[in-house]
Amino acid sequence: MKLRAIIVDDEPNGREVLARQLEHYCPEIELMGMAGNGHEAALLIRESRPNVVFLDVEMGNETGFDLLKNLGEVKFDVVFTTAHEKYALEAIHFSALDFLMKPILADELKRSVSRLLQKNPTGDRHRHLDALIYNINYSNADKKIALPTVNGFEFISISELIRCEAQNNYTHIFLKNEKTILVSRTLLEFEKLLGNYYFFRIHQSHLINLRHVQEYDKGQTGVIVMSDGTRLEVSRRKKPDLMQALSEFSLIL
Repeated sequence: MKLRAIIVDDEPNGREVLARQLEHYCPEIELMGMAGNGHEAALLIRESRPNVVFLDVEMGNETGFDLLKNLGEVKFDVVFTTAHEKYALEAIHFSALDFLMKPILADELKRSVSRLLQKNPTGDRHRHLDALIYNINYSNADKKIALPTVNGFEFISISELIRCEAQNNYTHIFLKNEKTILVSRTLLEFEKLLGNYYFFRIHQSHLINLRHVQEYDKGQTGVIVMSDGTRLEVSRRKKPDLMQALSEFSLIL
């Protein structure tokens, strides 16, 4: 199976390097063309009707997100490419979309193409992109995130999230009002996404929202009590860091 692809990147060298990598490592990819900005990309997309677009995140005064919003309906998969580790990467990853960090490694590129080939062609790309745009536009404004659930996506306020509990490659989200959501993401991914919002991992299986801590018994066992009444044991090696985090958090409040 061949996938028709285009590359969108404002740096000529970036376009050429990725094109050579695709030719050398990914025979399943048929490169239809390359574009250096959003306008060129829109024309090329309409002309070549690609299956996948390798899209640079930052392109001068515009972004790859601007292109997607201006296109309207998106009928292709997107693999973002970027050299910048910013909050946008968390939104991309959490929206169940793929990205490659520059300089792009051959193994990472091959894995990305392999995931594209395994995807269901009638999958949830529209919901994934909708979730991405929401996270990009609003996650810093009103502290909401789009959660990819087994049935689609659900938008929640981070302030409503009490704790996260690992369950193999899934995570149970515990919200206020005793609501729970099962999310097809690992606890490590939640830790990366929520680390800047006063969340702390107290145990291999537990990530907590410090805003919902009601009590902490720092005795020999170390037990923390959350606002929903849940009692969680803190791992011994996490105790000093938790005390520091709670101390800093109380100063912020």
